[in-house]
This record gives sequence, structure tokens and C-alpha cells, in this order.
Amino acid sequence: MNQINFGPILRKVEETRIILDRHIDDVEVQIGDVSSDLSDTRSDVAELKSLFETFLMRNERQRLIQLAETKKASLKDELDRSFGHYSVVRRTSVGMLQAFDVGNVRNNTVHQISEELMIQTPRYWLAPALVGLAAWSKDDKELAEKSVEAAFGRDPKKTSLFFALVLRRQHRLGEAARWLRHYFQSLDAYHLTREFAILQEAIAQAAFGPDGKQLVMENLETWREMLSMEPEIEEKQVSQWVGEVDTHRGRINDEDFPKLSQISPTWSELKEMLEKASAHEFILEKYVQVRDTNTPLTGSSADRLDDLLDILVTEYDAEELPLRREVLFQDSIIEHDGDEVRAREQADLNTQALDETLDALSLQTQTAFRPHLLGVSTSSQKIAVSASRVYFERGISRYTKEYRAKAPHEAALDFDRSHSNYASQYGFTHWSTTTSVPQEQVETGLREHWDSVMHRYIESMRFTIKQVILHIFVAVLAVLLGIALFNAWQLLGLLVLIGGAVIPTYLIHQKKKNADAAVEQAEKTREKAKDVSIQLYREASAEWVDAKLDYDDADAREEDVLDMVKGWPL
Repeated sequence: MNQINFGPILRKVEETRIILDRHIDDVEVQIGDVSSDLSDTRSDVAELKSLFETFLMRNERQRLIQLAETKKASLKDELDRSFGHYSVVRRTSVGMLQAFDVGNVRNNTVHQISEELMIQTPRYWLAPALVGLAAWSKDDKELAEKSVEAAFGRDPKKTSLFFALVLRRQHRLGEAARWLRHYFQSLDAYHLTREFAILQEAIAQAAFGPDGKQLVMENLETWREMLSMEPEIEEKQVSQWVGEVDTHRGRINDEDFPKLSQISPTWSELKEMLEKASAHEFILEKYVQVRDTNTPLTGSSADRLDDLLDILVTEYDAEELPLRREVLFQDSIIEHDGDEVRAREQADLNTQALDETLDALSLQTQTAFRPHLLGVSTSSQKIAVSASRVYFERGISRYTKEYRAKAPHEAALDFDRSHSNYASQYGFTHWSTTTSVPQEQVETGLREHWDSVMHRYIESMRFTIKQVILHIFVAVLAVLLGIALFNAWQLLGLLVLIGGAVIPTYLIHQKKKNADAAVEQAEKTREKAKDVSIQLYREASAEWVDAKLDYDDADAREEDVLDMVKGWPL
């Protein structure tokens, strides 16, 4: 029987093993690179996700702004179609009064224009009032009385105030006072319509003289005493002032506190606290400007009354209010950069000023908030704030008390697997603390937790006897199979026999090598991993301190606001 020369076969096997070993080393290097790249990729993906979410939010807000601008234009077109003819009447009324002063327009012309407007706007109270003025200029008593009755039937309150202003403009104070009394008789302190704000403007402008002012102030004081006996109405004023303050809160971005917003699950509560407290500064700025605005009574009496008349005749009628409210909402969306939540809060407060009826206290409150929506000047706003200062003070105190009760005294800090690349790579398990825990204790606990994580990781990677036994078992099976095959197919059996002995040994060697490398790498990066987490904790803690200082500074401004309210000029 010929002897088999195993030399060439063994050399071939050895060469194959060397080549295989080199390729596996190359693969290990590539796997290491891939592992590192994968860790970096996770970080990049997390950052990309954050940027994408920010992009989506901004894109959605931009879409809402564009939509609001489109809706606003459409609403204004509808207002112009439906009520544009009212504007013609409004402009004509002031022009007609000025024409009477100058005397450069014939009575017939005034009469003709007023009758045309009456035909074009039969439901509008101002149209027959203008016909009455034209008839009065021609001494046509019968037509004047009919026209006044027609205007009074459409809107007795506005008509009474209109003629009171017109007569005062003509220096007929006695007749003006009679129209004012008639006006007050038609009023319900619980359901005042918006033109009553014009009366406050008249008081501020000293338009009706001492007698007229006394009449107005007596009625206002009577209403205040009566309405202050209603707890629900008083509570409504305080709540509205709370809402007014809240709409002036600032906006805090996550980028202002990047580390704290990253790892604190209570960040949203802290963020709200900072925004709430910031309202004091903005509300103080607004009302100090109102208080300090110089509002001299310049110009002639006729000029001032023209302004008052213009306010009266150009303020919105009840039919227009639904469309005006929707325009306000779209304006709020644009003003708040597409933030629908804040826009709705602002619009809800604004639309209260456009309610068809308000009680006397609420009208004062709304005049203090938004005089431009009621068509009055800063002079009236000053008077309204003065009349509402007790509710202003209560509103500030309640607002501050509410957010202080919810203000967190510490921030929770959560470290999960995503807080760093090392945490993701080594399977960091959740660990949490709070900013109230001493720094030394936190850092010690965080280091100990990292030691536990690394120990678990190292033990999972360490080469064990179980792996050796498994490969020995496979080798024994391969040797037995090779012996069995050798009798029938010598070459095949020999290859199986050699493979069964060499390959498991090689795999054991490679697995041990890989395991030792992983363990060594983990030991090398253990301290770096701890340092990254501890640095994140320190930066988040520093941001918490900064946030608390910002909060304390903003919160302390409450005293300045209260001092301003208490010292408001009467």
C-alpha cells in the first residue's frame, strides 16, 4: 500500500491558515472602523432628527403664517364687499360737520348727499342721522324730527351720543347734556355696548365741560358700586387681568439651555416657569409707557370733537363683529410667528373687546387692555387703568401666586443610553438624579454606575471556558467523522480530520484575541466615558443655576409692577 505524503497537504493547510488569519485581521479592523462609524452615525442621526423636527415645526408655522395672511386678505375683501358702504357714510359724516364750520358747501348739496346715503344704507343708524343734520341746517324741523326718530329707532344709544357730541361741538352745552341724560337712560350697566368707550374718551378730552363730566362720573360711580356687589363680575375682572399678564410672557428656546433641555425630563416645567416670570418685565414696560405718555389737549374744541365723532362713527357695528373677530385671530397667528396656541390665547382676549355688550367694569378693563380695538386714545386708557387698578393688583398677585406654586425647586436629570456615544456603545442603563443632590454625591454615583455598566459589558465580552469546551466538542465530532470517512474516502476523511483539529483551535485563538481586544478597549475608554457623562451633568447643573437666577430676577419684578399699579395717577 502506497504511503501518503502529508507534507504538502500540511503546508497547504498552514498557508491557508495564514492567509485566512490575515483576512480575518483585516475584517476585524474594518469591523472596528464600522463600529466607530456606527457610533458616530447614531449621534449624527440623533442630531439630524432634532434638526428635522425643528425644521418641521418652523415649516408648519410658516405655512400657518402664509395661510393666515391669505385668510386675512379674503376676510378684508368680504368686509369691504359687505360693509364698505358703511365707510362712505362714516367719512361723509365728519366731512359734513367740517363743511358746516367752513360754510363752503351749499345746504342743497349736503341734503342731496345725505338722502343718497340714506337710500344706499337703509339699515345703518348713521344714515338717517346725517339726513337729520342736513334738515337741521335748512331749518326743516319736520324732516329733522323724522330723521332723528329713524336713527334713534335703529340705534338709540349711538344716536344719543352722536347728537350729544354734535351739539357740544356747536357749543350748545345745555342741549348736549340733555342728550347725555337721554343716553344714560337707555343704558344697562350690565350690557353696555362698545360706543360707551367713546364717552370715556369724551371725559378724558374734557369735551362736555364740568356739568357733563359730573353727569358721567356720577353714573360711572353708581355703576361701579352696583357691579362691585356681584362676586362673579369682580372675579371676571381679576381673571381677565391674569390673562392680560399671561399674554405678555416671554419665550424661552431650548437652545438657551441646551444641556438641561437634553437630559431633564422636567425641562418643560422649568421652561414654563421662566416664561411665566418674564411677563412682569413686559407688562411693566407696556403700562409704564401708557402712564408716561404725554396726552395734552391740543387744538381747538372743534378739532377734538371731530376726533371723538370720528371714533364714534368709524367704530364697528354689531353686524361686522364676527368678521372682525376672525381677522383678529389671523393677525394673532402672524404676530406670534405661527404659534397657534399663543395666537388663540391672544385672540380670545382680543375678541372680548369686540363683544356686542359688556358690563361697565368689563368695559373699563378692556379699555385698559386694548384701547385701539375700542377706538379710544391713551387718555381713556389711563382713566380705565385707574378705575381698574384694584383688579390689576389682584390679577398680578394671583398670576404670580399660581406660577410660584407650580415652580419646580429642583430639576430631574436622566442619563439614558442616548446621552453619549459611549453610553450607546457600551449599553448604558438608565440612571437619574436631581439638581438638589450634592455634586460630589452625584459624580460618585455616576462613576459607580459606569463601573457597573463597564463590568457587565466586559464580562459579556470576556473569553470563557464555555467557549473552549464548545469548540473542543466540535473538534472531537470532526475528528470522529474524519476517522469514519477515512476508511472509505481517505483524502476526504483526512481533510475533515485535519480541519476538525485545526479550525476549532484557530477559532478559539481568534475569539480569545477579539475578546481580549474588546476588553482592553473598554478598559481604556472607561474613564473617558465617565468624564463625558460627568461633564454633561456639570453643564446641565450650571444651566439650572443660571435658569434659577434668571427666574429670581424676573420674579422679583412683581414688586415693581405692584408699585406701579398702586401709584397709578387717579
